[in-house]
Amino acid sequence: MREYEDYYSYFENRLQQEKFTRQPYQLYEPILYTLQLEGKRIRPVLTLIACELFG
Repeated sequence: MREYEDYYSYFENRLQQEKFTRQPYQLYEPILYTLQLEGKRIRPVLTLIACELFG
């Protein structure tokens, strides 16, 4: 099983690749802001770990 840091890095890389330039910008701007908060990283990482554990 991989380490937590591996999953964290994977999520960070995927988030950086995602483009939030769709219209209406007023809708996607708050989503981008929320996803950039450091506290919003644990749940996606735990989801990746659970998916690997339970297939």
